[in-house]
Amino acid sequence: MIDISIIIPTCNRLDLLRRVLTSLLSQNLDENTFEVLVVDDSPVDMTGNIIHLLNSYSFKYKKVIRNNGEHSAARARNLGASKALGYYITFVDDDDLLLPDRLSNLLKVAKSNPQYSLISSGRLYELNDFESYFQGANQRFGKINVDDIAIKNDIDIGFLIEKVCFKNLMVLILLFMLLKIGILLFAL
Repeated sequence: MIDISIIIPTCNRLDLLRRVLTSLLSQNLDENTFEVLVVDDSPVDMTGNIIHLLNSYSFKYKKVIRNNGEHSAARARNLGASKALGYYITFVDDDDLLLPDRLSNLLKVAKSNPQYSLISSGRLYELNDFESYFQGANQRFGKINVDDIAIKNDIDIGFLIEKVCFKNLMVLILLFMLLKIGILLFAL
């Protein structure tokens, strides 16, 4: 069974994609428990180059998905989520670098705390090739609510969430946003 689908949207940044893929090698995940989905969000089709790059890694389950629709990181993430086979999904940007064991630790916390549908570890920002690093000023820790995600977006995009909950969350966020701006019309 695939536990985690790792979804990586990318747009014309093969060098950065190589870096994040390499950082996935340090996650101490059993090769049978995760898949890597790279979503090509470039205006010009880069799938051939991405497939070539992805095939240079030993991931057992890997897939390149072409976004032929409107291009944006959010649409690429949603497309990747729709193709994911994992029980959990996580999003990793092509310019991210995962610290060792980040995903295995998130998975361990998620499995030992089934009452939570979303787990996030926060994010560090680095400067000058890790000469220094810092934590984002508006990151949310502890319990969060839909408002934190839908309006403020103050959680790390690299959260781990049950796939079924992600689908439901997208519907809730849409309804919440429509209610917030007063566009939702009720049919009587």
